[in-house]
Amino acid sequence: LLHNLQPEQMLQLEEIAASMRKGKLELPLTDESRELKREKEELQRRLEAKDRELGDHVDRKVNELLEKTGAARELETRVATLEQENAALRELNAVIQNGALAAAQQQADAFAAAAQSGVHIPPEF
Repeated sequence: LLHNLQPEQMLQLEEIAASMRKGKLELPLTDESRELKREKEELQRRLEAKDRELGDHVDRKVNELLEKTGAARELETRVATLEQENAALRELNAVIQNGALAAAQQQADAFAAAAQSGVHIPPEF
């Protein structure tokens, strides 16, 4: 059975037998399996690097979004405050205009009454 094996094959059998004595079966690597193992390790390194790069990118985008959202909330609050101030100023302006209009109407009525009674009103009024 073992007579026709080449020296390299005999070494592989010895490695297999030694691993079996230790309680586990480990097949020796061939040139092809060594190359595949190197490729696998390289792909794992590249995948880990891409994962880190993607994680960093996501972190940056989330932070940018949070900053924009925070800025938008601040702007919304500021706009609401300004709208309240604007409404209050419009009300105040209406009150002032109505008061001025009423005062002008009273003054006009007083001048009209004075004119009807014959009182001379200087032209600067």
